[in-house]
Amino acid sequence: MRIENSIEIAATAEKFWHFLIEPERVLRWSPFSKYEYTSEQRSGVGTTIHVEEKVPLLIPSLEVDFTVTEWIENEKIVAEMQSGPGFLKEVEEKWLIEAIPSGSRVTYIENAEFSRSIIGKLFGFFTQLTADKNTRKMLLKLKGQVEA
Repeated sequence: MRIENSIEIAATAEKFWHFLIEPERVLRWSPFSKYEYTSEQRSGVGTTIHVEEKVPLLIPSLEVDFTVTEWIENEKIVAEMQSGPGFLKEVEEKWLIEAIPSGSRVTYIENAEFSRSIIGKLFGFFTQLTADKNTRKMLLKLKGQVEA
């Protein structure tokens, strides 16, 4: 499954970069109930992050550990799942920032592969139905926080 959505934000990447990397700011706009670094490293390739997200109907919460595989400050962050629930085989999240005359275009891309188990199929089906709407809502919340 692939999700890709973009939004224009009236701010330079330098102004809102911290909204993508500081846990207390991430929690203001993301669906996560927990976002924390799991080592002393807080930036760059190799940074490790633990997230928890409440998921309606299927499971009490989704817990995933990511490692940053690409980091270009004010331009790009890519993180890949290192561990998570058994029904998730792979997850990669990308944040891309492009300068535009009115500020920045922020693009969020998520690539996820689900297991062939019953739970994996159910979760994949549910996620496919709601992902686009939820991602757009998340980006609008990010825009609102940055432009406030």
